[in-house]
Amino acid sequence: MGLLAVCAVTGYYVVQEMDLGGGRGDVVVQPPPEDPVKPPENEPRKPPPPPPPPTDVNIAGRWADALTGTLTVASYVDVYQQGSQVSGPIYDPFGNQVGQFNGKVSGNYLEYRYVAANGWTGAGRGRLTADSNHLEIEVRNDQTGVTERHTMHKGHLPHQ
Repeated sequence: MGLLAVCAVTGYYVVQEMDLGGGRGDVVVQPPPEDPVKPPENEPRKPPPPPPPPTDVNIAGRWADALTGTLTVASYVDVYQQGSQVSGPIYDPFGNQVGQFNGKVSGNYLEYRYVAANGWTGAGRGRLTADSNHLEIEVRNDQTGVTERHTMHKGHLPHQ
């Protein structure tokens, strides 16, 4: 009758049958079982999959626009959103429409173009803050080349 002994030796399993009656046993060397997590050594490791794209936030609603650092409303913007596309009218503080904008939301970022009632054009880009009630924006006027920083306030005036 034989007895099996299993020993791990330098990455291989050694299986030796030992005869307890004084006879000679046979030695068999077998490689370890395949590790399902570890790729074979001759196959390059694959990089992890990229993270999923950021979810586009919903910024639809009325926004009060103020020059950053002031409490003065320069305009109001009604943002309409369909998927990642945004657009809407721009109003002066008295409620007169003074322009139109359209753009795109990507994650927490907004990029847009505008056309003013006087024909002037420009572009803006900005980031939604963590509270989801403010957009920090840089707006550039195409005709003058002037860039201004604006803070947009969703559903409230700047001083609230």
